Amino acid sequence: MIAPDITAAVLRDVSRAAQAAFPEECCGVLIGRRVAGRVSLIAAIASRNVAGGNRRRRFEIDPALLLALQRRLRHGPYFVAGYFHSHPRGTTRPSRHDLAGAHQDHHVWLIAALAGPGHGVTFGAYAVRGTGASRRFVAL
Repeated sequence: MIAPDITAAVLRDVSRAAQAAFPEECCGVLIGRRVAGRVSLIAAIASRNVAGGNRRRRFEIDPALLLALQRRLRHGPYFVAGYFHSHPRGTTRPSRHDLAGAHQDHHVWLIAALAGPGHGVTFGAYAVRGTGASRRFVAL
């Protein structure tokens, strides 16, 4: 996968979601569109974090939201291009839990890291590569 174009609006919306969810992880869906053979991320749709247990270290996108988006986008030029979540008081580097939950190999995985409310947000974009023991995230 070639690194996607990410609009400023997507980064702003993910940053706001991360700030609002702090100290828990935020999560959501990235909407994309193909432009001249490249993926352009044009929207970030925030989801409730429905993870059971410690939402400061885990996230799960609301499956009802994901299904509704997939249905709505099915026949148009836009598509689910990836997912985002935050690492409160963490880094943009994916965790082993992130890899275990990354079931969509051809999607962008955007991670927002922030130290606390009102602090700046940094981003990392990744894709999953390999299979079995060689399965890993690679930076885009």
